[in-house]
Amino acid sequence: MNNTEIADRVTIKTSRGEIEVDPQSVIHFSEGLMGFREYQDFVIFDLADCYPFKSMLSVKEGGPDFVVMEPLEVFEDYAPLVASIPANHLELDSP
Repeated sequence: MNNTEIADRVTIKTSRGEIEVDPQSVIHFSEGLMGFREYQDFVIFDLADCYPFKSMLSVKEGGPDFVVMEPLEVFEDYAPLVASIPANHLELDSP
C-alpha cells in the first residue's frame, strides 16, 4: 500500500475492533444529534443478515452506534417532513 492509499482511509476504533473507512463516507452533523451533541461525525455500514437495518457509527472512539434504515425500503409512500432550516445550512449538494 502506498502513502496515497493510507491517506485516503480513516481508522475508527470501535467495540467491534478497528474499521477503516473512506473519509468521503463520513456524515457530518454540524450541531450533533439531539441528546448526543458531542458526536458530530458518523459512518453508515450494512449489518450482515439484518436487512434493511444498518449501523450509523460515531467515528469518535467510544461514541454511539445507532441502528438506522432507509424508510423507503419499508414504506413506499414515505415522504419526509421538511424542516424550516435554510437549505444552505443543511450543506446539501442537491435537493
